Amino acid sequence: MKTQTVTILFALLVALIAPTVLAAQEAVENTSSAVGVSATGDVWTLTPSEAVERVLAASRAIQSARIDLGIQEAAAQNSWNRFLPSLQLSAGPSYSFAEDLEERWSASGQVSARLTLSGTTVTIPESRDLAVRKSSLALEQEEWQLRREVLRSYFQIVSRRASVELQEQRVAAARRRLLQIEENFDAGVVSEFSVLDARLSYQNTLPELTGAEQRLRTALRDFRSLLGIPEDEQIELVTDIPFLALNHSAEQLLSEYAPGAPAVREAQLGRASAALDQERKQNSLLPSVSLAASVGYAGREPFELTDQAINRTGSGSITVTVPLDPFIPGSDGALGRSESQRRIEIAEYRLESAEDQLSRSLRNAVDGAQASATQIEVVERNAELAERVYQIAQERFEAGAIDALELQNSEVERTRARVAVIEQRLTHVQSLIEVEYLLGVDLEDLPW
Repeated sequence: MKTQTVTILFALLVALIAPTVLAAQEAVENTSSAVGVSATGDVWTLTPSEAVERVLAASRAIQSARIDLGIQEAAAQNSWNRFLPSLQLSAGPSYSFAEDLEERWSASGQVSARLTLSGTTVTIPESRDLAVRKSSLALEQEEWQLRREVLRSYFQIVSRRASVELQEQRVAAARRRLLQIEENFDAGVVSEFSVLDARLSYQNTLPELTGAEQRLRTALRDFRSLLGIPEDEQIELVTDIPFLALNHSAEQLLSEYAPGAPAVREAQLGRASAALDQERKQNSLLPSVSLAASVGYAGREPFELTDQAINRTGSGSITVTVPLDPFIPGSDGALGRSESQRRIEIAEYRLESAEDQLSRSLRNAVDGAQASATQIEVVERNAELAERVYQIAQERFEAGAIDALELQNSEVERTRARVAVIEQRLTHVQSLIEVEYLLGVDLEDLPW
């Protein structure tokens, strides 16, 4: 009987817990899928876009920029509050030391309102809208900056991994050749010099592999730190270094995208801010109007709400104030207006400098992309040729027509040609990333 009871209780417990466990498991799977973690949780499989999304979601700078944008948007949406008067409520008891009073305690209360309208009030909506545009641009610039950093790091790892693989192949080939020559030496076919030469060639490949592995570890460490991935977890990057020939010249890109480039827009906002400041300084010359009103009561018998016990008070006023200081030569107001005009000139120069800098940087990036695209075709043909030369040299070496040194030289040239392809592709993609960053637009057909 006890066994049956325990069995029934256990079944009920399983029935209650199972849905919760399944829901938790599904949540974990969904979370892993969202951040690019494999089902085992040991390998982070990331595409370039997934890496960018992860950094943007975790960046404190991005979160701070979004909060600031929300604050500025809320202020802009409530620009009408400039017409709200300031309200004040005051109340309290008082005690009199006069000897001729029978009731020394009294109470009073007052509600007052005051509204001041001036020339600067007109510029408040435009000022708040400008603050929203600045915050929005700051967020966009932060996103593009992080995007460029992540993509450059991503493809640098792809490049260095490929370099490590090539160096590993070269080391393995040198080791196989050394073992073969040692066998031939034991059989009396080759001299000791051939063995020493093959051993030296093998030893020379090891430092290059070690250096390539160190550079890869450094790149992975920086990438993990950027994405917030633990040091002991593996990263699998699933995109090779892409190739995209730009179909537009630098002039065409500048004509189409330069006005919307982040650096140019930042300079334009600086000019708009200087112009708004000048308008605000000019409007400070206009008179201001203040409206004030107050209602209150005072009485020595505050708990007896009768006309005899309460002395009601109230007042209202309209005040027009004309500033005189700004009209005095050399005053702060006069100097401020003159300074605002000079700041507009400075903003104009900065805008021109931003446009010139964008033009130079974009031309350099486009030239780099186009030059590397041409070089990619050349180095790929060289790599094919070097591969063919190595195959012929290997066949001749196995036939005894050449020595190990000649084979090694052909192998070095093959590895060098392959590395040149990788480096040119990396240079090409970095130029494309720079073009995107400078213009603030996504290039088409790129896998990120």
